Amino acid sequence: CLFLTHPGHKGRVFELTKEIQIVKSDIACNYHPQFFCLEAQVLCNEFYTIILSNFEPDMLGQYKLTLESEIPLSVEEILPEGSGLKMFEIQGKWEGKTCGGPRTIQTYYQNPVYAFQLSSPTDLQVRLRVLQEEPAPGIKITDPSSFCLAVSLSVYKLNFPFPPAPFSLKLGIALGECMATFGGTYSNSQGVLVTEKNFLQAGTSIIITSTYDSMQAGEFLIMVYAS
Repeated sequence: CLFLTHPGHKGRVFELTKEIQIVKSDIACNYHPQFFCLEAQVLCNEFYTIILSNFEPDMLGQYKLTLESEIPLSVEEILPEGSGLKMFEIQGKWEGKTCGGPRTIQTYYQNPVYAFQLSSPTDLQVRLRVLQEEPAPGIKITDPSSFCLAVSLSVYKLNFPFPPAPFSLKLGIALGECMATFGGTYSNSQGVLVTEKNFLQAGTSIIITSTYDSMQAGEFLIMVYAS
């Protein structure tokens, strides 16, 4: 399937919203074998993004993309997420007391916390993926396919040696986050659960994953990209 979007910037598009999706038709929303074509009117001197996707994840294959325009245009490939960086994976759970809830309540620091130490300044980007989810007590799911866990991931820089003592977590959180997925907003859209690529100085930092509703259980995967 092929999507033409108008995000207003040259960066990667993480979510197809009504505001940025240009081509909206039955054909554009269906996957077709072998061949796909779309036509749209676009504005001059604007940035557009073409997204090519297959129906199943992890499917390999080759493709040929042909663009035709009445005026000259320039095409650049947007590099994949984490391009040029090393990836580290962390798998964890929200369960029992580690379901601490959002950053606005006192039990936030009880959420899963991961400390890491940078030996030198580095570019850093972090993605959060929800692997499995369970409803909070008292919530009944009538349509499991439509149930999604609203989550967030934050990175905090600590002025403490590694490994940090438990009391330093509250102090570090009080100083404010230096990175967060989706600008710090909780979301149930997997596509936007990634931080901007930031330059972090050497030292100790922590990653905290949290759910919008406390006592909301689930499993997650953290992908850390670092140079």
